[in-house]
Amino acid sequence: MKKHSRKIKNNKELTLLIIGIWVVFFLFNMYMPTVRADDLVYVNRLDKLGYLGASIEHYKTWSSRVIIELFLMFFSKHLMLWKLLNSTIMTGSIVLLCKYVFNKLYSKNLLLVFSIFCLIPLTIMGETGWIATTLNYQWPVAFGLLAFYPFFQVLSGKEISKKIYCISIPLLIFSANQEQVNVCFFVLTSLVSLYLLFRRNYNYKLSALSIISLVELFFSLTAPGNTLRAAHEINKWFPEYKKFNFVNKLDLGISSESVKYFV
Repeated sequence: MKKHSRKIKNNKELTLLIIGIWVVFFLFNMYMPTVRADDLVYVNRLDKLGYLGASIEHYKTWSSRVIIELFLMFFSKHLMLWKLLNSTIMTGSIVLLCKYVFNKLYSKNLLLVFSIFCLIPLTIMGETGWIATTLNYQWPVAFGLLAFYPFFQVLSGKEISKKIYCISIPLLIFSANQEQVNVCFFVLTSLVSLYLLFRRNYNYKLSALSIISLVELFFSLTAPGNTLRAAHEINKWFPEYKKFNFVNKLDLGISSESVKYFV
């Protein structure tokens, strides 16, 4: 009886904490400046070209992220809906990270993950437009975390949840449209799949997720806009970049990103 009462108490504490975290993120999203920089660009693109025209034009000349940009154009016109969803996705990221790190959800563990998450200078995501940056980076990472959960369940010796599996497929289609996230997802899940095959514990339901990732990886590599954009941006902002070797590029990437967190 005491054990049951303690479990109910813990569940109430956890629920209240999750609601509290969501409220904090919602207030943060409410006061972040929106419809600026790239956010404004996508509003104007939608007004000028429409959803289909803007997607085709960007695929040919700028980016393979046509799925992400469809939602980006939509949410640039529906700010309050985006703020509600973004708060939910930020909260979901905390819950998923806590689940992966600690396996079980407890209030103190969730609070620890939330505290570490808040150490990230979230304002950097508003530099080029808050909506554009969250949809291009934060949402794909969060959806990728959830899409990996069926692999995590098999690794843990559990059955794949049908609900999570069905949700994972459309979320991965969105997430894998971001090429960096997709590369990380594909490499990680390939290694996990090889391990599970070696242990003779592979669940072939996982192959659907791997195929989606592989198809979108091929789509990103063959999109003409990605090649044109890379050449244009390098020539415009950093022409010396073409002379760098792999080590120089790796050092530049690590140092330029680290300065945001430690300076």
